[in-house]
Amino acid sequence: MPADEPGSHRTRKPEVLSLRTLGFIVLALAVFFATLASLSFVTGKAHPQESVYRVLGAGLLAGVIAVLATTARIWAQWFSPLCFLAALKALFAALVALTFRFIAKPPRSGLDVPALIAAVIAVCWNMLTPAPNLWPTRTAVALLGIAWLGHWVPSAISHHKKLKSGDLRKPIS
Repeated sequence: MPADEPGSHRTRKPEVLSLRTLGFIVLALAVFFATLASLSFVTGKAHPQESVYRVLGAGLLAGVIAVLATTARIWAQWFSPLCFLAALKALFAALVALTFRFIAKPPRSGLDVPALIAAVIAVCWNMLTPAPNLWPTRTAVALLGIAWLGHWVPSAISHHKKLKSGDLRKPIS
């Protein structure tokens, strides 16, 4: 009797694979949150005054390392895409940080406007494409960084000159 007919007692491969995949996802989430918890305990982010939590975090981290070492054949294929997503997240964080200054002040130089246009195109490009592309975001971050340096370097030089000449009484904080 074929596996697709009603009454068949054979397990179907797609169901087994989906349950196995679900199990891997649950295990991956558990390991991920255990890693976050153990690192927050070890570094003192969770309970900075109590050393008991650092010891607990070290033990939990040792357990996480044992689980990762045992299951490396399973998760190794997914680590590169995870790094890709982390890089994309970091690029968007840089994009936010570099455009935050335009909330209070409008674009001031000829570099700011093309950099902002590149940032708008990069964000829209990443929303419209099915797979995220890093090159538009990297280009926008690079242009915004150059524009930011174009403002920062001259102001830092003039601040240094004023500081040397004694014209500046209060340091910029």
